[in-house]
Amino acid sequence: MNTAGVIYMEDKVKESELIGKVRYLEAACTCNLKKLSFIVKQIRSYAKKTNLKPSFCYYKRWGVKKKHGHKPVIPLRLSKSGNPEIEKAYATHYVDLGRTEQLKKEKMEKAAAANQAEISDGIQDMPVNISDSRSGA
Repeated sequence: MNTAGVIYMEDKVKESELIGKVRYLEAACTCNLKKLSFIVKQIRSYAKKTNLKPSFCYYKRWGVKKKHGHKPVIPLRLSKSGNPEIEKAYATHYVDLGRTEQLKKEKMEKAAAANQAEISDGIQDMPVNISDSRSGA
């Protein structure tokens, strides 16, 4: 999870929230809601200044038992009020598109280099027949 609330949460608390032992994310935070709201606003303003793209993430509960052939999708509640604007603010990530493109390019270059090394290794492993059939011997 990459929400502002995670800053003030333990790993065990994050997991129990996802499993459903905690009714909403704000209840598991160790700071007050005013501070949490301030953090979310600061993240949003920094993202705007640095041209980061907002990306909404739909969080759903883990460990739901199967009923009649399919698992029901139960959304996680992030705020006590359930206000859609607050829920959206908590569930929004910010993505640096320039960095994403750079990582994709590096991954492609690394894959191409590995592929080239594989090809050169394959050529070295080929058996070479030294005898010449044209010599007539």
